[in-house]
Amino acid sequence: KRLKWQRNQKMFSYGLVVLYIFLSCVFLKNSIKASEKAKTITPYKKTINVEYFREIPRSNSTPAQSVMILKKSLNFFTSLEIGQIFSATLLDLSLKKCIEFEVSPTDKKDIKIKILKKYEDNLETSEKLILDFIINVAKEQDVITVKELRKYMKKAPTKISKLKENIEKSSASEITNMKLYDEQRAKEKLEYETKSIAFIVFILLAVGMGSLCLLNYVLSPKIVLYGLLAIATTGTINLIFVGKVAKKLQPFTDEGINESEQWKGLKKFMENFSMLDKREIPELALWEHYLVYATAFGIADKVIKQLKIVYKDLYDNMDMNNYGYMYLMMHTDFSSNFSHAISSSYSSTLSSGSGSGGGFSGGGGGGRRRPEAVAVDSH
Repeated sequence: KRLKWQRNQKMFSYGLVVLYIFLSCVFLKNSIKASEKAKTITPYKKTINVEYFREIPRSNSTPAQSVMILKKSLNFFTSLEIGQIFSATLLDLSLKKCIEFEVSPTDKKDIKIKILKKYEDNLETSEKLILDFIINVAKEQDVITVKELRKYMKKAPTKISKLKENIEKSSASEITNMKLYDEQRAKEKLEYETKSIAFIVFILLAVGMGSLCLLNYVLSPKIVLYGLLAIATTGTINLIFVGKVAKKLQPFTDEGINESEQWKGLKKFMENFSMLDKREIPELALWEHYLVYATAFGIADKVIKQLKIVYKDLYDNMDMNNYGYMYLMMHTDFSSNFSHAISSSYSSTLSSGSGSGGGFSGGGGGGRRRPEAVAVDSH
């Protein structure tokens, strides 16, 4: 038995040495390939530098598109983000005269959404999806209250999940079609990132096996240490070159990166405009458009707080008839209404253990399938 154990020990030793040599060779070979690949890539980069940007970067940008471009990511929206996007899109639909809001003078929480158009050619897909969703929830009526809409959302997690998924896919597809995002580079980047993870796993396994051998005195400590040193060195070199390639494969194009910088500049401007020279502050009418994106970015409350300071006299004398849109934003909590409802809907999905399609996680990339209609139960 002792001789058999020694033979097995010897075979294991040889096997581990061969594994170390093999992995080191694989890492070195891949490092060379990655180094050559990195030389052939011309990375996309920004060609503008902005701190504050006072214009809307792209007038036809939907709230969903603007959030994706701001983040420079076509990944899934969180439940908070999709709630903000839903609210912002309603504001956008109001500006496009597809819907209008009514606020009760006696109860500011009593907000009604009046449907003016049931179809509009000039809407982007995410806008059509949300307009259709409201129409379906309202059924045969032309008016639905925000309270009713929120109540429905909380009880229909599957419908909300499908709506969210379709908004993500359509927005990602639109951004790609506008040449703001290079889908081929995104695939290559994912391949290299996957390789990095695989290499890290191999390194950890090799280190684990070597450590086990040291603890059990299966191999000479020198053999193990030399092997671990070789794996660690070649593996680190490999990860550096693979990471360099992945970094160069930034999928947003020059135009996409520039637009992202402009959205960042606009967001920063909206967050700090009250501290700037009053001559640089846009007229109140423009803030109707700015507030769409402020809502999408989750900074509407901060912007409104500043508007109340800058336009104090107007705020004190504002009424729903003359300033419907602005009155809604400055006198109600409309911007956060649907984030709460969607978060509750998501919570109910988790607690019930149901696996609604799409989910609300923050991982993964936007798909490219044609958006599906979001059906609403008629009972």
